[in-house]
Amino acid sequence: MLSMVGLILSNPEIFPQQTANQLYEKALYLEEAKGELQGAIDLYNKIVENKNADQSFQAKALLHIGMCYEKLE
Repeated sequence: MLSMVGLILSNPEIFPQQTANQLYEKALYLEEAKGELQGAIDLYNKIVENKNADQSFQAKALLHIGMCYEKLE
């Protein structure tokens, strides 16, 4: 029984991909708390490219991409 649970938990296809909200929170943390702007840009781009993401998160991601590029200059 325990081996079955371990097999289920180790299979990433069983669990859905991260939501736009989760990605947004991670990107915001990278941007504001850690100062890892390129990593944040990469996560924001994943949100923008996700056709299933809520448009409000896509818009926020685009805004923050621009803000990150301004900080990089």
